[in-house]
Amino acid sequence: MLKYRKRNVCKSLHEKMINILVAAGFLKDAYVVMKDNMEMISTLSLENFAASFMKFGNINLINYVVKALHRSGRTLDTV
Repeated sequence: MLKYRKRNVCKSLHEKMINILVAAGFLKDAYVVMKDNMEMISTLSLENFAASFMKFGNINLINYVVKALHRSGRTLDTV
């Protein structure tokens, strides 16, 4: 998502963005960041995102979150 001359700005920046967006309640935006930058985000941040999305997220988008987690090789029991 945040690119500068075809390289990542900062690996931890995406993780910080996820944490801020989840805390603010912008779960759809956090999903876009998570989907595009899954390999750069720690397991703890993904766990917090998934738990928040399951509690407060759009019921129609929960399936997409689960699919994105499985596509990256992570499952809900390891997240």
